[in-house]
Amino acid sequence: MKKILCSSDICNVFRPLFCDFIEHHEEMWVLYVNKANKCLGVSKISQGGIDGTVTDVKIILQGAIKHSFSCIFFSPNSRRSDRNKFKFFIL
Repeated sequence: MKKILCSSDICNVFRPLFCDFIEHHEEMWVLYVNKANKCLGVSKISQGGIDGTVTDVKIILQGAIKHSFSCIFFSPNSRRSDRNKFKFFIL
């Protein structure tokens, strides 16, 4: 399991998911982390259309409880943003 020490570690987890992304739809991915800051898993939680995707919070929390999370990071594959910049959110 990869340990998350800084924001660049989070980007390094998400980067392989988006680096060659040529699909024409939006997706939302979640990274689950435990109290030791170790990555417990990455999951695609939604896939939408050209302009966006709907994310159900219950799906995120269900996975988090199942994995005994301490922190959740989630990131969209937004096609509108710069490919070299990653945005992620902390829950």
